[in-house]
Amino acid sequence: MRIHVVSDVHGRADALRAAGDGADALICLGDLILFIDYSDHGQGIFAELFGQENADHLIELRTRKRFEEARAFSRKMWESLEGGGWPHIERAVRRQYAELFDAMPTPAYLTYGNVDVPQMWQDYVREGHHVLDGETVEIGGLTFGFVGGGLRTEYRTPYELDDDVYAEKVAAVGAVDVLCC
Repeated sequence: MRIHVVSDVHGRADALRAAGDGADALICLGDLILFIDYSDHGQGIFAELFGQENADHLIELRTRKRFEEARAFSRKMWESLEGGGWPHIERAVRRQYAELFDAMPTPAYLTYGNVDVPQMWQDYVREGHHVLDGETVEIGGLTFGFVGGGLRTEYRTPYELDDDVYAEKVAAVGAVDVLCC
């Protein structure tokens, strides 16, 4: 059995579409959303809403580990939008999820990355997509355990978890042949 594994998709529907070529199954370890692109500052939700210059500034602050300033700048930008930031973020995330899940090969076994918004996935998962978090599945005679999300960081991404919550999910999968996280 041939299994392809991808992670950190960050908006690359084109690459995701091709990721299953020649595989019997795809494992996707999340981070589907492209919020801010550290390689191409003109890409991602933040740049779409506020332009590349503002994305440049936010990335510079974060890269220099000036996280409080970055959060203050980001907060100011979100507050400048009518209705606040969330409605704009949600629309952009939903647009990306629609495109990404449409491109997702099947069968696919998925778990969330730290930049994903798990409660939205149910609206986009198609037949042949298996979302697992703190769960196991047998693929080709091997037991795979899936642990979604990430640990807390200064970046404060949407699906960061406390150490004990993450540890509980790791413990829940138990002894596995392959740990996917």
